[in-house]
Amino acid sequence: MLVRRLVLGGVLLALGVVVGVVGLVLAFRGFFDIEATVPLDGRPHVVDVGAGEHFVWVDSSVLPPRCEVAADGTSLPLRPVGGSFTRSSGSSGPWEARWVFDAPQAEVEMTCDAAGASDRDAVEIGPRIEGLGLVGQLLATIGLAAVLVLAGGIVLLVTLVRGVAAGSRLPDLPQP
Repeated sequence: MLVRRLVLGGVLLALGVVVGVVGLVLAFRGFFDIEATVPLDGRPHVVDVGAGEHFVWVDSSVLPPRCEVAADGTSLPLRPVGGSFTRSSGSSGPWEARWVFDAPQAEVEMTCDAAGASDRDAVEIGPRIEGLGLVGQLLATIGLAAVLVLAGGIVLLVTLVRGVAAGSRLPDLPQP
């Protein structure tokens, strides 16, 4: 019985850590997903990004680019991002989500240019990150992980205290 409770406490602790790590990775995966890269060369590029809303990520060390997006010849509006989303990418400056667009189909044509852009300069397209969705996912992840870790800690603590208390009792002596 004692061993089962110790194992249960250990499993709950481990599960809490795993839920926390996996939940955080899933919550922040949108910051690292790059669906397409479009050079700042002023030429149209057909990219497959999947239908739905997407962020256009811009390297802040490059002059602000001008971009146009179209699907089947119809121009798609580039709306400002509601909020501030930035991410780091190696040696270049921080990348910030500048625009969001809604792709009605998987393939879109994107044209971007910027004054003084080099051959290596580009914008990146990634999935749109929902600010409130991100906060909710983080709260749920942290809450569930905390409950599991707390439950595992309580089970281990109670089991160890009871085990020590049971081991320190005097055995029952037979009555004469």
